[in-house]
Amino acid sequence: MDIQKKSLQLNWLLWVLISLVFACSSEQNLRDVVDDQSLPEHPSFNFDIRPILSNNCYLCHGPDISTREANLRLDLEEGLTAELGDGRQVIVPGNPGQSELMWRVRNHNPDLVMPPPETKRMLSDREIALLDRWIEQGAKWEPYWAFKKPAKPDIPSGYDHPIDALVTEKLEDLGLEPAPIADANALVRRLSYVLTGLPPSAHQLGHGPLGDGASYEELVDKFMASPHFGERWARHWMDLTRYAEGKGHEFDYPVLGAWQYRDYLIRAFNADLPYDQIVKEHLAGDLIEPPRLHPTEGFNESLIATMHYRMSEGKHSPVDIKEEESDRIDNIIDVTTKTFQALTVSCAQCHDHKFDPIPTADYYSLYGIFESTRQAVHQRESLEEVNQTRQAIEDQIAYLKSAVSTELRSLSSMPQAQQISHRPSQESPEAKALGHFANGETNGWTTQGLVRNILGEVVEQDG
Repeated sequence: MDIQKKSLQLNWLLWVLISLVFACSSEQNLRDVVDDQSLPEHPSFNFDIRPILSNNCYLCHGPDISTREANLRLDLEEGLTAELGDGRQVIVPGNPGQSELMWRVRNHNPDLVMPPPETKRMLSDREIALLDRWIEQGAKWEPYWAFKKPAKPDIPSGYDHPIDALVTEKLEDLGLEPAPIADANALVRRLSYVLTGLPPSAHQLGHGPLGDGASYEELVDKFMASPHFGERWARHWMDLTRYAEGKGHEFDYPVLGAWQYRDYLIRAFNADLPYDQIVKEHLAGDLIEPPRLHPTEGFNESLIATMHYRMSEGKHSPVDIKEEESDRIDNIIDVTTKTFQALTVSCAQCHDHKFDPIPTADYYSLYGIFESTRQAVHQRESLEEVNQTRQAIEDQIAYLKSAVSTELRSLSSMPQAQQISHRPSQESPEAKALGHFANGETNGWTTQGLVRNILGEVVEQDG
């Protein structure tokens, strides 16, 4: 047994040595192959390395616990530098030769190479060279680019505006020349189309250096003060919230009051409503206390913003009501999160996200909020008008209750025969009480079981 055990150990060591020789040879050959290719001088983890790992490794070593192998995660920094035992480490920053990752991707043994042959995936020479260079340069890990705090770039001096410096730098990289300086009329046209979506007036063109002698900044203010500014820029927001005045599908039922949401956006942009206020009103405008009221008409502006939840597709008679509800809520979650988070959270309906911290549990927590929310119709009138209408309805209900109560007391004090023939004073002389069935009595009333058609003719019944 000892001899057999030692023989197995020697065979294993021999195989490892052979693999290392092949790996070293492959590494040198690989460098020769990719030397002529345009590898980035300093590979970026987010733009060069993460896509390689995502496409080839994350299925078995990523965020999805149901498919994860060896309890190893390569989507996390601690996983990439984890120790595997026996002195092995996934990545040794600065030393590709000692990194288990590089040994695996270069290995020719089908039992050891990564990705495994059954996945039908194989790293290209360029991808292996990128990994090698990245590890050699220290294997700098980066959080997902969308969650990195933007860094302000260094702006060289000597330019009228910082944007000019950035544009010029990019033009020089591409070997392009800057466009000629625009004349006054061209600037007026650009501003008009960008800010209002409409061409400038004849008065704004050809009068002075910029629209009747105004400076550039003054002209910007004029266009932004135009009511057409809100009409132009509300369109972009309406695209985000998939604005529609019909629910699509076969019958295209109208979205009642959709135009009020459109006008709400126009007013919001023209009033320069702060972004955080728009977000609050869209997400929970019906819960804001006190709500934001229209400055002159007094109606509840905050409430109208929640109208965007109703603009999903609707069917007249879905076969599966729960499936229809699920599709509608998924659409609400998809649109809401894309609009306010710039994330496709709806993917978490089926699996945890690869790159951003959105688990399936969070998706269904949000699903529960929308599922337990009921749509309701609210009046657009001002709060004062609503309160007046509510008081008038309550007064009418009180009057009717009093009148009915008085009439019932009057009837209860009469003999039954008088109750049958009694009629209120408001009745016309032709009105006649045919019977009184308040006590469930049907004495004297019979039926012949005849059925008549719409012309009043008796229809014979079979059987």
